[in-house]
Amino acid sequence: MNGVIHIPLIMSWPGEISEGLVVDDVAESIDVAPTILDYVLDYKDYPTQGQSLRRAIQRQPTDNEAVIQRAIIKHVEHRPDLALPQYAIVREGHKLIVTDGKPELLYDLEKDWEEENNLLNEKKSMTSNLEEGLQNWKETTPMITTERADLTPSEIKALKALGYLE
Repeated sequence: MNGVIHIPLIMSWPGEISEGLVVDDVAESIDVAPTILDYVLDYKDYPTQGQSLRRAIQRQPTDNEAVIQRAIIKHVEHRPDLALPQYAIVREGHKLIVTDGKPELLYDLEKDWEEENNLLNEKKSMTSNLEEGLQNWKETTPMITTERADLTPSEIKALKALGYLE
């Protein structure tokens, strides 16, 4: 899973961000806009779920975490598991994966980047800590739901032309 969620963010701003600086911290794509506004306009109170990454870029301690939510797909007959809500939370060098409200997997990403050693039964306090963080995120983050849409013939044609439908 890290291959699809671990994406580098490259920024360049001579005089503001040191050339060649590599920051090893957790961030989400939703943090990009608040970071740009913080640097460009010194705007600190951006009303969004994201946060400025300035502290991480300046190598100051952060309590950054990332939450990944898998899209729920209800209409895939051969993969009914995709209809179950699944989340992952990354914090303090660990990743907890929760499916349908149940913790399933816990990895120490600093020692096990390939996610081969499930520590769920060995690190119960870390599991509880991350579960609490995920629950807090769910309570403070608005959810958007989608429904299956009936497409018009012209929408179907356009999606086929783009390669989204066969």
